Order: sequence, then structure tokens, then C-alpha cells
Amino acid sequence: MLTRSKNSKQGNQRRQRGFGLVELLIAYLLLHPGQTTIASREFGITTQQTYTIARCYCRQTSFKNDSLRMPSYITRERELRLAQNIHQRILNREALTVDDVRQEIINQHIQERRNASTRAEKLGLFSLVNEFRSCLPEPSSQYIFNFVHRHNITFSLQPCQEMRRFEASFSSNIVQWFRCVYQPTISTGVRARSVFNMDETSVNWDIQQRTAKQVGTRRGICIPSDNGAGHISMVPTISPGSHQPPTLFIIGLLKKVPETLLQLPAAEDCQFDVSDSGFMNLQLFRRWTRMFCEWIRQQKRCNYFQENERILLFLDGHKSRMDETASQLLTEEGVTAIIFPGALTHILQPLDSIVFKQFRSQYKKQLLRQTRQMNKNKIIEQQMQKKSRVPSLEAFEKRLVCVQAAIDAYQMASTSSNRISSFECTGIWPRVPDRASNRNEVTQDNDAPVFPNGRSSGLGTVSATILTAVKRKRDLQTEDEIETNQNQSNGIKRRRENTSISVSNQTIESIKDAIPTATKYVSPSAKLPPVLLPKEFIESLNKRPYKKNNKEKAKSNIQTDLVLLTEQLEKDGLTIRNNRGAGNCLFHALNDQLGGIFHDVHILRTMIVQNLLEHAEQFREFFDEDESLEEYAERMRADGEWGDGRLFGSIAQLFNTRIEIYIPGEPLFSEGDSYQRTARLGFIGNCHYVSIRA
Repeated sequence: MLTRSKNSKQGNQRRQRGFGLVELLIAYLLLHPGQTTIASREFGITTQQTYTIARCYCRQTSFKNDSLRMPSYITRERELRLAQNIHQRILNREALTVDDVRQEIINQHIQERRNASTRAEKLGLFSLVNEFRSCLPEPSSQYIFNFVHRHNITFSLQPCQEMRRFEASFSSNIVQWFRCVYQPTISTGVRARSVFNMDETSVNWDIQQRTAKQVGTRRGICIPSDNGAGHISMVPTISPGSHQPPTLFIIGLLKKVPETLLQLPAAEDCQFDVSDSGFMNLQLFRRWTRMFCEWIRQQKRCNYFQENERILLFLDGHKSRMDETASQLLTEEGVTAIIFPGALTHILQPLDSIVFKQFRSQYKKQLLRQTRQMNKNKIIEQQMQKKSRVPSLEAFEKRLVCVQAAIDAYQMASTSSNRISSFECTGIWPRVPDRASNRNEVTQDNDAPVFPNGRSSGLGTVSATILTAVKRKRDLQTEDEIETNQNQSNGIKRRRENTSISVSNQTIESIKDAIPTATKYVSPSAKLPPVLLPKEFIESLNKRPYKKNNKEKAKSNIQTDLVLLTEQLEKDGLTIRNNRGAGNCLFHALNDQLGGIFHDVHILRTMIVQNLLEHAEQFREFFDEDESLEEYAERMRADGEWGDGRLFGSIAQLFNTRIEIYIPGEPLFSEGDSYQRTARLGFIGNCHYVSIRA
């Protein structure tokens, strides 16, 4: 005991001398700024020790805490004050998330560095000033965990109710489905690339923020919900093959797909649609079916599928699957749609077995990562604009983050090996019924099945069946009514053909009349006179509705025109391929007609404008004093500038292509009738071009 007392006394004396040395050294540097070498000689210490003492003084921390190890992110003294502040905010029932605590630590770190830099300037130590002006990287998650653990703070999930679906893992139902619905004859002769599974999953703003609470209390404070993004559904379709159909996103609470989503770089292979609820319904399933059938036809043209390829599509028992039009479309395309048992989709459905499990895990990580990045940008904006508080994310920003995170997560989860394993482990492809019934959650029911002869599989509208096309009920018509309708249809078709022929003949005859007849011999080296077209002919061309496309021109409803043009083209067996536009719709549509040979449509735009300038004398008659050809070409070089019919002459000449323009309620227009190859374009809403495919 005497020894301990003696050592304790000596330790106190040394500490007191150390504190006195630090105070004297700092006082000396304040009187003689920057004289570290002289100060070290006067106090009998090294220059490094002088800088260490000065660094501890600038940070206002003790030499014992920070001298013999790497300096802490914030000093222990500031850490204690921050912990007390957090405890007080919890007592005031303020919701604090992990990100909030991290931001508070960062703010303390920035403030500490600013104060330390000011003190270092007074000491004349400018190397320390530069050191304190550069902040350290953000604290890691482990640092946050250690901080809250040291100060009796923990995090809890907000109280919420979880939906739990009924689990129906009975092997008798699986065997019954394979025996009665998915029979061996259905899968015979079907290739792996021709088997598909479509399902929906939610990609909502479901970040479960953990709020700070004191240890021992039951629950934390709930965060008020604001700026809801609405429900978003992702509808992927997978196959064991290498080619996958585009993914559909259904956006809720909107009437129109936002442009911010269409302009996402990662959304090139995605489709977007809207509904009031954000869930699948009859109309949306019908649109998805059209998209899927169009994709199949496209793959057939690329020889990925054979012309009479048998295709299997596995679906869950959602009530939207009962749409008669969708069933008719699938049957006409040679697709056999098979419905899973309603309560067994978590076992039999390939998407549920592997892909969606990994997707949900990756989606949460991507959502948190991208949310933090967007919050970081908000903080920078708040600091630049000197706002009092950081604004919360708006609904469109949350929607954008959800879709971007879903696209990235789905790319990680839907790898080739995952897709193949999903179909193999469920026994869907190759067809192995025992593989599904031998899973762990099913084997417990093998010895004593509750329903030996099977049972009703769920409460869905459709379950455990094959969708077949149902003939539509048609009203009875008399022979007179049928003949009258047929005559009206033929009359409309003849008027369109006659109008097209008359316009084409007028073009040819006008050009013939404008060419001067040769009255004398002309040398081959002589320069031919330019062809002058009649003024009436040029005015008739300029009056065509697609000739000038500008943003000030009155627009009609694009969606209405799209529906009208679709109905008009279906009679001729043609379909529409829409594009995102963004000022480049003409070039996207033309690139589709050319077979997609241009990876970047800006190259196509540049080639057309350059050809227009190279043959300026040939096309100059189509421009007036309001805007010359050179001014028009300079404006049209810019990406996003709306193209119009004044480029059609250059397009037709450059690609040796006849251009047909389809407009709802208008006759068929054409440009470049002397060429054999044909490019079909649709013009809707007086502003938007689409590609028309046969």
C-alpha cells in the first residue's frame, strides 16, 4: 500500500509538471509564432514533440488521449458532448436515424477542424493549418456502432405490421399440378430458351430507418412520413436462355410516366407504365402481353426463335391473367400460358426461388447507397445556398432512386447461373416433378399428406390451369349490315390508295415538267443547270403537316393519336415501335427502320445534316427567308433539336429509301418515291415520330 501511494504521488507530480510544460510552451508560441525550433531548444524537447503538443492544443484534447495513437475522428471531449446532446434529443422524442447520427459526427468533426485551424494560425504553424483544413473521410459503420455502444445508445425498427401469406407446402398439390396441368406432353420439344416466367415485385421506398433510443426503453420515436413516392411494381421476365424480354415498371399515383425516368441511362431495356395503384391490372397485363409478343416477333426476325417455335410462359394466379384479349394474343403467337397453384408459387415459381431473394437483398443495399449519395448532394446544396436545414427528398427523387436501385439490383440478381438454377431447382425446366416435391419444406408432408388427393390451391381468381383463348361474343349481324360495313371499309382503303397514287403522280409529273428539254448537244464536262421545281409544287409540299416540326406549333394529344394510329395500322397488319424521343424521336424511329445500325443516333443526325449541306442547291427551294438552309442545318446539328420533314429529302437520298409517313386521320404521304426500299414512320401529336413495323 505504501508503494502504491508513493507511485501515485510521483505520477501526480509528473502530470502536473507535464501540464505546466504544455502551458508554458503554448504561451511561448503565442508570443513568438512559428518559432518551433527555438521553443524546442528552450524547453529541452524535440521538434516533433513540440508539434504533437501544439496539435493537441489546437484540437483541445489531452496529450494522454491522442499522443500515442492515431488521432480520433473527433476528440473524446466533443464525443461526450455529442452523446449528451443525442440523449437529450431522444428524451425530447426526436426521431434520429443512423444517418442522422453519422451526420452529427461529421458536423462535429468539421467544426473541430475549423477551430483547430484558427488556433494553429495564431501559433504560426501553417503546416498544421493545412492539415486541419483537409477533413478525414466519412466515419465507417463500425465507428458509428462503437460510438453508440460506448454511450448506451441503440437503434430499433419502427413498429409496423408485416403481411404474412399462408404457406401451403403440401407435396400432394405439387404432384397433382405436374400430373394434371403441367403434363409431360407440354414440355416435349420445347427448348430452354423458349421457357419464361413473369412475376411482379414491389420496389417501394421501404427504407426502415432505425431511430436512436436509450438502452432499456422499449421503442424509439417514429419518423413522420412525407413526400410519398407511391407504389412501384417491377415486372421482370426471366428465361434460362441468353435473351431476356424488357422489364416493366408500373408507377403509381401518376397519369403519365415522368421524363426523368425515361432519361435514365440504365433504363434503355426497360418499359414504363402508370396506374392509380401501382399494381398490375387487366389493362396493364394486356399491354405487357402486347410487349411480350412484339419482343417474340423481333427475336424471330433475328433467328433467335424459329418461326413456329413453341413457347411456355409460367404465371402466378393474379386476377389480371383472366383478360381474354391477352389470352388471344398469346395463343396467336404460339405461347402456352401455365398458371401455378395459388398457394405454392413460393416453391414452384423460378423468380421466387432464387432471383427475387437475391434481388431484395441487393435492392436494400443499392437503395441505401443511392439515398445517401442523394442526401450528400442535398447537404452540399444546403451549404452552398446557406439554408437553415437540409431539405428532405421529394417524391420524384425517391421514385428515381427506387427505379435506379431496382435496375442495378436486378442486374446483379438475374445472372445467367441464377436464372438456370431457378428453373432447375423448381423442376420447371427440365421438367422434374420430384425436384420440387423433395425440397425441405415439402418433405415433411410426404409421409402423411393432409390432402392425399390434392386440394384447392389458394383463393386467387385463376389457379393451376392453362390459359386458353376464349372466343369473344359478337353481336349477330344481318347480311345487309355485313355488306354495308365491308363497303365502308373498302371505300376508306380505296380513298387512301387513290390519294397516295395521286400525290405520287403529281410529284413525278411536276418534276418531269420542270426538267428542261435538251435542244442541243451538251458536253459531258459541262455543268448542268440546276433543276427548278414549280412554286406551286413546293408550296404543296410545305403545307404537309409533318414538314415543319417546332415547339411553338399547336400539339394534339399524343396518347390519343397513338391509339388511333394503332387501330388504323392493325387493319394492315402493321405495329408501332415507340421511342423515348427527347427531341431525337425522328432519328430513333429512322434508326429502327434501318435495322438499328447506329449505336448513337447523334451520328445518324450528323450524317443527314452533312448530306443536306453537301447537296444544298438541290434542297434550297424547300427553305424560305425566315430560316435559310445553312441556319437550319446549324440548328439541327444540336442533340435534342426536333427534326422535321425538311430532312426527308436528305434521308431518302442518303439511304436510297422511300419514306412513308402515317398520320391518324390523314392520307398516306410519301417522300422519295423513286427508291425501292421503304422506311415507314408515324407522325402523332403534331410533334412525335414513331417507327412502324410490318
